[in-house]
Amino acid sequence: MCIKLSKAHFGQKFSTISIIELRGSVWFYTCVEQLLNKPRRLEIRMKRLRARIATAMLGVLLVLGGAAMHVPAAVAAESCYGDYCSGKDPSRVGVGGVPCADRADTVRSARVNMSDGFGGYYEVGTLEVRWSARCQTNWARLSLERDAYGILGINILQDTGYKQYKSTRGFDGGTSKGVFWTNMIYSPTARVMAYLHHTWPPPCTVCATEWV
Repeated sequence: MCIKLSKAHFGQKFSTISIIELRGSVWFYTCVEQLLNKPRRLEIRMKRLRARIATAMLGVLLVLGGAAMHVPAAVAAESCYGDYCSGKDPSRVGVGGVPCADRADTVRSARVNMSDGFGGYYEVGTLEVRWSARCQTNWARLSLERDAYGILGINILQDTGYKQYKSTRGFDGGTSKGVFWTNMIYSPTARVMAYLHHTWPPPCTVCATEWV
């Protein structure tokens, strides 16, 4: 497809020029190569734009990936062994850098019932004896689902008389809801139990677990 041009346009630059002699007159034609190539040029520009966008996105992903790789690893637990674990927090110390609380089991538990002051009782949470096979230790854990007036702390007691105590007071005269635990007792063979430290008379009907 061509566009007809006069001699006045001869000085202009075109990609292709054809000279045709018709009826004694000389006319200049130029093929509209620019017009024909517009769709192709647009396609090339779009490809370049898509390539730039893809490159930019790859750069962002690399930056984010690099940031993720530089996130500090979790701090390993302080090591303990045998009776040296007694009196230590099970969430902070362990064996081989793994806390004793990791994958620990509940071996005894009891639902804690509190007095409402009018002759009735209501459940406030669970008292547990926890056991770590990795560390060979026990500890007591109290999970309160609501505030409990009269509960002052928890104990893990060994049948040798040795025990660990944790105050749980969250307000004057009681414990606010939450999760609390004692330090550990190394007890691979001795029996243990968990019990509440409370005001007198006891505000609870069930204040301890059974021996295990």
